Amino acid sequence: MNNSQRIEFIDLAKGICIILVILGHLVPAFNENFTFVFCFRIPLYFCLSGLFFKDYGGFKQLFAKKTNKILIPFIAWYFISYLIYYAGHGIYGLKSGDALYSITDILTSNSIFNIPIWFLLCLFWSNLIFYIIKLFSHNIFFIGTGIFIVAFIGWAMSLLNIPNILYIGSACSCMPYFFMGYALKRSSLLYPTKQWQKDFAIMLIALTVGALMAFIPDDPPRHVYFINKIKSGNLFTIYICAASFVIGILLLCKRIGHLPFVSWLGRYSIMVLVTHMLVGTVFLGLQARLFRGVLSLEQVYPLNFVFVVLSMLIIIPFCKKYMPYITAQKDIFGPEGLIAKRFNKNK
Repeated sequence: MNNSQRIEFIDLAKGICIILVILGHLVPAFNENFTFVFCFRIPLYFCLSGLFFKDYGGFKQLFAKKTNKILIPFIAWYFISYLIYYAGHGIYGLKSGDALYSITDILTSNSIFNIPIWFLLCLFWSNLIFYIIKLFSHNIFFIGTGIFIVAFIGWAMSLLNIPNILYIGSACSCMPYFFMGYALKRSSLLYPTKQWQKDFAIMLIALTVGALMAFIPDDPPRHVYFINKIKSGNLFTIYICAASFVIGILLLCKRIGHLPFVSWLGRYSIMVLVTHMLVGTVFLGLQARLFRGVLSLEQVYPLNFVFVVLSMLIIIPFCKKYMPYITAQKDIFGPEGLIAKRFNKNK
């Protein structure tokens, strides 16, 4: 697979995914009218992560890499978010109906301030779980068997109401999508080909299967809240529906290749993920005051979405320049990390 072509359509897929995430978080009507998006939005992210899984030569190296790229951004933005939350309430006070948060929420609840960052911690566990499973066998069949055993554990945790501490249960239930990405990397499905008719046929079949499973059953697998493992619908249809949509979307992106702004958002999707709710909350308050009596709150929501997306033109360059260590652009640990460079400099 040509790296540049591969990265281009992967960035496009990530861009589409992060736009759907922003829509779901900032425009309530979108969730109400397009609930089927829950079927594939988070599974697509996990699949893309599995697609690029590497063991980096051992657990120590993997742990350091994922700490730099995932865990540190989660920890940093968790505390930044709560600092903003406490500062906001200190300035404006607590209003009736405001959600109450505590910096200890991560230890006691699935509901945290700046909720989108849950995905980072969940993805961190997923990488470690996948590495451990691969230690026992490199055979794709045995890896898949181990993955679905772990997924069953996550599903059982949900049924038994076992607390989803630190989103470990969510990581377990999402492992099949991570594995799907790993399996796709070993196949030829996403490789460049001149026989686009074959890709188109598979894409059409996959999207059709996903749509049929999402809309026809009396108990469709639409409402899939991975954050707390609540699932509506048959477990089999949940996974098949999501896998079908994900394959269809990836093949569509493979055919399109590149959309400048969307692909750019996808390339820096971690920056969009950790900031969009914080920016959206501020913008929503400002716009609600600015358009009071002119637009209803329901009309302000889409406007807020547009403002947040456009604000990334400023936020992404800012994060790249001034916050590279907490947005996965530079490493803190490892031979090329900040600590090693400082240590070598002081020798």
